[in-house]
Amino acid sequence: MRHFNKIAVAAAAIFVATASPVHAADKLTADDTARFLAGMPPSAGSPLTALTSDPSWQRHARFFDAAFGQLE
Repeated sequence: MRHFNKIAVAAAAIFVATASPVHAADKLTADDTARFLAGMPPSAGSPLTALTSDPSWQRHARFFDAAFGQLE
């Protein structure tokens, strides 16, 4: 019985962990993902917009701005 409880708890945790991203993925587009990875701000309604305030992403964006600035 104790083994069954552990399996039930693990299954419930996996279900909750995998169900949440499905809902967020509805709003996330490939364009927003590409823009974010390229150091460009995603669209205003994107779930990635909140991540652009992170200092590491801002350094990433400055790096790409400088790199692409040399190509122009």
